[in-house]
Amino acid sequence: MWSGELLPPGISVIDSNKLGEHCCKDLMSSIVSWCFVICRYPAFPLETCEGDQLAAISSLIDDLGALSAAAQGISQPMTSAAKLRGSDQRIYLSSNGTEALGFFKVGAKHLYLYDRKGKMFEADPACALDFFVCEGCQRQGIGRALVAFFLEAEGVEARKVAWDKPTSKSLALLEKWYSLSSFNPQSNKFVVFDQFFE
Repeated sequence: MWSGELLPPGISVIDSNKLGEHCCKDLMSSIVSWCFVICRYPAFPLETCEGDQLAAISSLIDDLGALSAAAQGISQPMTSAAKLRGSDQRIYLSSNGTEALGFFKVGAKHLYLYDRKGKMFEADPACALDFFVCEGCQRQGIGRALVAFFLEAEGVEARKVAWDKPTSKSLALLEKWYSLSSFNPQSNKFVVFDQFFE
């Protein structure tokens, strides 16, 4: 997926609150708030984003959301620039400097969850809302890097995350790297592993 020179190599965090309806000359904050190199995790601010760059980032988010929807076999993308605006969601986006390789969208949700005994819990956990790695970039550790970076950056344990309709590939990743496999199906289609309730 093309990104031109929009994103540096590594993982960038796109802050939803910086995707405004309009971009003006005095916009001082980039819509991409910080960039992190996958291996070393340093952080540094990016240049101010204006005009064409804002439109290009928005278009990139829309394109990645459409690819994710197609890969999951759903008609309506769960991720778009329009849906991101004004929300508390964030997108962790992996790039090699010339191409976007994948993304991981997260945000809090108010959920009613049931454990194995049928006990109901009301919670506002960190939620994995959309997760996609471009087809030619899979099985290279990009998905794992995105999840690992999110967990470290936000101080969350994988077992405490609610996963919105995860694919079989996502479930396999979580089992392999985080030993998470057992869960009680929820009526809201979120997956919370048994360890969530511990």
